Amino acid sequence: MIERKYRLSDIAAALDIPLTRVRTMRARGQTAMHDSGFDDGLDDARPGSWRPYSLLDAVAFACVLDLMHRGLAPDAAANLVGNCLGFIGEGPHPQGAHHTDIWVGAIFLSEGRAHVGGQLSDLLNDIEKKVRHEIRLTDDGNGTGIVLVNASNHFRKLKEALADAGSP
Repeated sequence: MIERKYRLSDIAAALDIPLTRVRTMRARGQTAMHDSGFDDGLDDARPGSWRPYSLLDAVAFACVLDLMHRGLAPDAAANLVGNCLGFIGEGPHPQGAHHTDIWVGAIFLSEGRAHVGGQLSDLLNDIEKKVRHEIRLTDDGNGTGIVLVNASNHFRKLKEALADAGSP
């Protein structure tokens, strides 16, 4: 099966954000898309030239925006999602909300953060291990916090929103 490719404007429209904001964030390396951090002017602003994006790119950017909405700085959110792309790309992404949905996020510990991703049951076990270790290292688990977003939910919404966009 050939994967559809989308324009940057398709992704901006599907996420209901201005294309100029997407371009700015892409140039700053804040999108977690495959070309994050590049600004060579190649996109759908010039007639006849555009860079193709995948559904994975769109989902990654949606996760970045979701994490930003939850309080993470754009750079931190993009870095986190970039490190979790394998989880998002491998799926599975069920057709409806399901316990096998893929989640990505971070655990904030007193000495840094750990990026996590996967199906919720596996993810919760991993989080519990990391938090228990943090509690053992410090007197009270100082600094422990968790933020997670449902990548599969973004996948479903974007797959529907981009159904008529792009090219095979």
